[in-house]
Amino acid sequence: MLDLAASWDAATRSLTVFAVNRDPDGQPVVLNGDLRAFGDSGLRPVEHLILENPADLLAVNTAERPDNVTPRSSADLP
Repeated sequence: MLDLAASWDAATRSLTVFAVNRDPDGQPVVLNGDLRAFGDSGLRPVEHLILENPADLLAVNTAERPDNVTPRSSADLP
């Protein structure tokens, strides 16, 4: 149900996580991460972006509709 990739930048000590919810019914998926391997690195959430079209789970961007699926901040959620 979840596709995940992560990238660690040792120079800036930043971790970026990309997660895709593939639930066909659009149900939320909880993502928990164990970051103990990073020690006391001071990791903290900085930004949470969501890329979706809430009205159509199968929506895609096209040349005619380039903004059909757009990113938004999770802070913008109701």
